[in-house]
Amino acid sequence: MLESAKPETIAGMIMQSRRKFKGSYLLVEGKTDYKIYKSYIDNDTCIIQPTGGKGKAKEVIAFLERYKQANGVLACVDLDFETLNPQPRKENVLYTDVNNLETMIISSPAFDKVMERWGDPKKILLFEKRMGKELRSFLLECCQPVSFLKYLSNYNNLGIDFKMLDYDLFVNEKDLTINIDELIKIAGITTKTHFDIACLKTELSKLAAKNLNVWLVCCGHQLVRILSIAFRYLIGKNKTKGKTVLPFHILPSELENILHCSYESLYFAKTELCKNIIEWERKNSPHKILLPVFDKLIVDYIEMELDNATAEVAVAK
Repeated sequence: MLESAKPETIAGMIMQSRRKFKGSYLLVEGKTDYKIYKSYIDNDTCIIQPTGGKGKAKEVIAFLERYKQANGVLACVDLDFETLNPQPRKENVLYTDVNNLETMIISSPAFDKVMERWGDPKKILLFEKRMGKELRSFLLECCQPVSFLKYLSNYNNLGIDFKMLDYDLFVNEKDLTINIDELIKIAGITTKTHFDIACLKTELSKLAAKNLNVWLVCCGHQLVRILSIAFRYLIGKNKTKGKTVLPFHILPSELENILHCSYESLYFAKTELCKNIIEWERKNSPHKILLPVFDKLIVDYIEMELDNATAEVAVAK
């Protein structure tokens, strides 16, 4: 699999393939991104290639640019924490609107569809009333400590394995709040790197005090882990087996797949990422990435926004 190959190997494969294939290449981070983007690309004009990570995708682009072979090759990667640690931008690298692709899906009506299908309306309303916030906004707020810890781990090379974290040990099942001390304690078990707990707590507090845009810092994978706990204890539709009422239970991996399946083409067409891809296509003509339907979807969306704006002005008068 090319995902395990070095960036120069992937770049070399693309350069060699130019003898037969004159179309576009879309580089993505991994298999999950591949499955999602695959629904939107034109297979007649574009080949989608997982690279095994954001860094590798950017390195492939850099290698191709160095040898002036990047024409028609685009990478779409997660924004991650670049708002906290800005990096130079390249013309052939585009980013998600928010922290990552999963967060972008959660920000869309796909989240609402999942809530309607699997959530209990009365429980959701009760929870929102108790917390004083809309569910999605509250999830983002709860997720911040884990996301900030991930940023600090990446930035300081702490080596914390976030896939190994047991969220049930530090997420309060009654209100989804996070016990920072337990989070740091459990995170420490997943790494061989020694870190100062008090210092780490101070750094987390400093980041929280910045009042950053939560959509730009919260990772979708972590949001899904907390959401699965919410479904189990707070908002999920109960199942019945005879006279026995069973609590709703859904694995984070299952929930992530459901969110992916609920994400429609129209939702993607409304993103800045989609608009940026179309702008890239215009600048790199005749290379095409997306299915032709997206040109129409964006036009329809813009016209709908103009109609709404016109209606609001008319009401104001």
